Amino acid sequence: MTKTEQVIRYIREYVRTHNLQAGDKIPSEYELAKRCGVNKTTANKAVARFVQQGLVERRGGAAGSVLTNSPSVCRGTLAIQTLLISGLTYGARIVRGAQAAAEENGYALQYYESGRNSRTQLEMMRASGVSGLLAHCADPVPETYPLPVVYLGNNPPEDQRNVIYSDMYAGARELTGLVYQRGHRQPVLIVHEKNHPFVQGIRDELREHGILLKERQIFAVGSTLAFNPSLVCKEIQEFFPDPGVIMCASDNLAMRLLLHFGEQRIAVPETCSVTGFGFMEEYQRLRPITSVNQFPEELGYTACKGLIDILEGRRKEIRISITPELVKGDTLAVLS
Repeated sequence: MTKTEQVIRYIREYVRTHNLQAGDKIPSEYELAKRCGVNKTTANKAVARFVQQGLVERRGGAAGSVLTNSPSVCRGTLAIQTLLISGLTYGARIVRGAQAAAEENGYALQYYESGRNSRTQLEMMRASGVSGLLAHCADPVPETYPLPVVYLGNNPPEDQRNVIYSDMYAGARELTGLVYQRGHRQPVLIVHEKNHPFVQGIRDELREHGILLKERQIFAVGSTLAFNPSLVCKEIQEFFPDPGVIMCASDNLAMRLLLHFGEQRIAVPETCSVTGFGFMEEYQRLRPITSVNQFPEELGYTACKGLIDILEGRRKEIRISITPELVKGDTLAVLS
């Protein structure tokens, strides 16, 4: 994420948390630069982005920059497929980001739960008159589908068109680097599936340090809902009676493991360290898990804005990577 994008995110959150309305002032560019740790030129570029979209108006004198009215005419409706029912807040935060981009550009957003009959859903979307589709945790759409589609995911194939993705591979490597730095040499992995960028990132980072990740160190549990911490821990114990660190592919898996350890009176990180991935807010409030923030709001916002750019002829196709950020919680011990 660039510094300009960081300021844009700050402005967006400031407007939301302060419930600003049309005519209300946003912080001055000097103040934005100070709060976000950037120079005034960068803050100016961020405000200019909102001005170009017709969301902010610059006024001279003490008025500064103020919000304008939202677009009064709906330019169309967009559809989004993601997991809200079973995806906890990650999917909801993607939708929140996409909704912000849709509203800013005069579009409505229509939601569909992923994992249902995809063929039927696609036909329903087309028949309902939507202009384009944002697909997250959804099956690939046939190339013959008459609507533009932008995919949201983790490290998609190089030949996939119109995709916004969180670089889970890079995030996994950075997390593994921290694990190694703190003295852990043989991590155990709990993942949804073994063929995943999370696993490959850990594997490649360990290889850089001369360590081979073995297949028996990886425990695949399928869906999050199917994860049984007690059974998986018994299976881990058969191969690793004293695992130093268990790296989970999501904060959901990590928190459920932490709760199980609490019931068994296993101290974390003193007896066993645990890491997560995704930085899911509802779990981080319970305990600061060492994790990686994938910025799902930014993912949803960028994907929706990209889809709108395609619809309105500003781009022919897009492929954008959003870099995750390491979050140092209190669940990873430093080994002596």
